[in-house]
Amino acid sequence: YLWRLGLLCVLLFSASSEVRASHAMGADLTYQCIGPNQYRVTLRVFRDCNGISMATAFAINYSGCGTTGTLNAALVSTTDITPLCPSQTSACAGGSSPLGVEEYVYQGVVTLPAGCNDWRFSATTCCRNDAITNLTSPGSNEFYIETRLNNTLTPCNNSPVFASSPTPFTCVNQPVVYQQLANDPDGDSLVYSLTNCLQAAGTNVTYAGGRSGANPLTNPVTLNPQTGEMTFTATSTQVAAICVRVEEFRNGVKIGEIVRDLQFVITNCSNQLPALSGINGVPNVYNISTCQGSTVCFSIPATDGNAGDNLTMTFIGSLPGGHTFTQVGTGNNISANFCWTPPVGVTGSYTFSVRTDDGACPIPGSNSRAYTINVQPNPNPPVSAGADRTICRGQSTILN
Repeated sequence: YLWRLGLLCVLLFSASSEVRASHAMGADLTYQCIGPNQYRVTLRVFRDCNGISMATAFAINYSGCGTTGTLNAALVSTTDITPLCPSQTSACAGGSSPLGVEEYVYQGVVTLPAGCNDWRFSATTCCRNDAITNLTSPGSNEFYIETRLNNTLTPCNNSPVFASSPTPFTCVNQPVVYQQLANDPDGDSLVYSLTNCLQAAGTNVTYAGGRSGANPLTNPVTLNPQTGEMTFTATSTQVAAICVRVEEFRNGVKIGEIVRDLQFVITNCSNQLPALSGINGVPNVYNISTCQGSTVCFSIPATDGNAGDNLTMTFIGSLPGGHTFTQVGTGNNISANFCWTPPVGVTGSYTFSVRTDDGACPIPGSNSRAYTINVQPNPNPPVSAGADRTICRGQSTILN
């Protein structure tokens, strides 16, 4: 219970009257092509429910090649995404828990002139959450998010979209593995990197204590540029703003980029996070190779140091041709069996993620891992001699 008391104290401090002047915990700005050079722009903003309310509409600015404009994005949904166990009620819903996070989704449609390689969508609001510790006077820092598009290569491009929430909670001295879970509908190549958070176009937030976009925590943060997997072990309590850039390439040419602005809350708690092993339980092995048309199967073990936890495992991603993912066992030591047959003609690297949750209260612990399958051309392709033929003794035929 000590970790719960410590968490309660931290969150009650975050809900003080000073914090109520601000609200923004994270955001991302994406776009979907719905016609030649016509885009549905989506802004997701994550609000601290102990702060001020969000607006019912959002102004999204766009500019490029001398053209500027403003898109009025309407609020289309509001969802309580507070990571609490079922017996708890968040502050967003009027419960006794001091913790509360809401996702606000705004959308609007814009048609852009063709042939510009530096389109920029942007949105800003006041202000960042006062609980943030890696910024100087965080509540005086504006919250700014932007996304870029090059529509010289194609009149219809879709940005990557994220499946994970950018407001994770975790514990001191616990190894954290966090997935961005970005997916590109067009199959473009994605490259991830840490970047400075912004409070205006070209203006960084005011980092504190030697922190920066590349060094946002008091401990090192590692980001895999191919999978977006973020790993770190924090040794002190902190609330950190972290920004991740995702660049989108098609045939080696950059076609766009998006930035997601996250807020990590790291507290003193004793709940041990679950952990996922490598392929077939081999430590640090998260890549495997196979051939197109050949079935690849392996197991993924998950464990938790808390004997009373009941783990669950979730597959996150999309693989051509379909796959199977089956959880085996219950309790704090389980596994999942995965199988996939890459269709003939499918080659290259395919990455998916697995998340495991421990069901602890009041805040469930979770962790994740990215697994990559490298699909090679079949070295022994099936051989065809053409259609069957019937001949008589002494006759000949040609087989191709």
